[in-house]
Amino acid sequence: MAYTPSTTSAQWRSERKAAGGRKSRMPRRWGDAELARLQGELAGLSVKAQAAALGVSPSTVDRLRRHLRERS
Repeated sequence: MAYTPSTTSAQWRSERKAAGGRKSRMPRRWGDAELARLQGELAGLSVKAQAAALGVSPSTVDRLRRHLRERS
């Protein structure tokens, strides 16, 4: 029989809380090329159109736009 940690112990709960969302974060999938496209050829399009052209979600386009605003 394999060892299964107790999910009711205080130590287990504190270890899980300490891990938080840090291990579940996805790495960034965009870079300078996508930012350049947003400023250039995709500048006049809507968020949905930009997302479709870049192959990302609209929320990612919002993050890209926010990054551009903070950078300039």
